[in-house]
Amino acid sequence: MILREYIKNSPPNWDSDLKDRGDLLQTTYWAAVLHKLDKSLPIFLELYDGSKKIAQLLVFHCIPWDRSRQEMRKDLVGRVMRKGYLRVYGAPVFFYEEEVLINSGTGQIIEWMESYSKSKKLRYIDISGHFNQNFCNIDILESYEKKKWATLLVDLTVDEDQIWRSISGAARKSVNKAKREKIFIKKISNVEEYINLYLQNYNQFNGRETLEADIENNRIIWEEDKNQYYHYYVAQKDNCIIGVLGMFVFNGIAAEIMSALSPEAFEKKLPAQDLLHWEMFLEAKRMGCHTFDLAGINPEPKTAKENGIRRFKEKWNGAYVEYYSYSKITQPILRKAYVFYKRIKKARARG
Repeated sequence: MILREYIKNSPPNWDSDLKDRGDLLQTTYWAAVLHKLDKSLPIFLELYDGSKKIAQLLVFHCIPWDRSRQEMRKDLVGRVMRKGYLRVYGAPVFFYEEEVLINSGTGQIIEWMESYSKSKKLRYIDISGHFNQNFCNIDILESYEKKKWATLLVDLTVDEDQIWRSISGAARKSVNKAKREKIFIKKISNVEEYINLYLQNYNQFNGRETLEADIENNRIIWEEDKNQYYHYYVAQKDNCIIGVLGMFVFNGIAAEIMSALSPEAFEKKLPAQDLLHWEMFLEAKRMGCHTFDLAGINPEPKTAKENGIRRFKEKWNGAYVEYYSYSKITQPILRKAYVFYKRIKKARARG
């Protein structure tokens, strides 16, 4: 098999070949966004068996870029990572279901990633998780650190009544309570609304200040989104925003992003997020989506917050799916330092 690489500019038909198979984070849209926000260099890989294209993958050569300051990081991490690292969002997109092709092709792509990292003296390789399982049985990944994560997938192919009956009684009770409390949902329709009503409240609810750089970076994300992949909603009560939730839609899957609840809603137990989720299920269904991805949950919750997130998401009756992220420090000296650091951290945790 032959692996072809295209630096910065995508080959013809890249996005159209992702139809019904790929993920938004493998598109030219995402390549353009990360190149503008983080100065990441997109590398488009295509794998051929003779004249037959069998797979493609978008890879990023990243640098330690500070978005808020619009410059290279100057701290220790910035100095150590100056030559950069390789990042992949998800697994290769294969156009054939033959297991032999998938296993050998995935292995060849990972070998390319290691060779590229070595030639550029990059510090590590990061393969972010996704519920595409192509990576799971590849021998070369035995040398990578593996982290398990999970999500819940809500089936939107059934009618609205069936979705309503399938969610837990607690979820139905909360949605009905939100309606009695006269909470209503507003969809964000333009970039100014997004910044003033959504972004600033999202940051405030999370205890963060909205910097000018945040506004400019989010304008880039909005303006690049010419196909309207992203959709944002706010929950309002008495003309006050008490909750926000977004989603991106691609290939029939809607995935939630940027969820936040106001301190007032949390204190008064106003179920704004319940109504937001329910209304977004229906909105995604109207858009033709077959699945709503409730985004990440820790399969082994370690904190009260993680337990709370898991309980909230489980009440929507989504199918539970586990997946993995992989990472590898490619520089031997850094790898030894990292192992030493982990030992110290574990020893301190034991007291």
